[in-house]
Amino acid sequence: VDPSDSKVRWQVIRDVQEGKEALTVWRTLRSCRSTKAADGFVTLVELKPKTGRKHQLRRHMAWNYDRHIVGDTTYGTAYDAKRWGRGLMLTSCHIALHHPYYSNTKEGRTKWEKLSSIDNHGVRRLGEKLFQATKDSPVVLEVSVDLPNKFTTFLQTEERRAAEHSDCQ
Repeated sequence: VDPSDSKVRWQVIRDVQEGKEALTVWRTLRSCRSTKAADGFVTLVELKPKTGRKHQLRRHMAWNYDRHIVGDTTYGTAYDAKRWGRGLMLTSCHIALHHPYYSNTKEGRTKWEKLSSIDNHGVRRLGEKLFQATKDSPVVLEVSVDLPNKFTTFLQTEERRAAEHSDCQ
């Protein structure tokens, strides 16, 4: 979580799943009216798991907030999935992991030192995706993709339906 991000308030979910701590941070990106949602709204959220438990994100939203991810037949209901008429609306758009070769082997560290360079902020980099924050930290590979269009389309469709429904009343 970036504490300097003043635009949105991050929420924290911490509980125990299968005997181990499960930690997720999340924030609301967008909400809109919906005639299909039980409370009249659907919400696009950004979820960042800080631990890796089975179905952690789905469980956290369902168990801690009673807000099932659209299309989730495991932690929601089959009726919910039918009502929405689509599959699970969950995707990963960003991943960061320790590079196994450059971080964990002496040979890899030596090659990393030769291939990479230090940027204006003192971070050692090789392109935009590989970096090392400090000399003793691991080399991180970070990859991001845009949110798939189906999420924006879904929200637009729900807003349109809600607007049409309110015009009819």
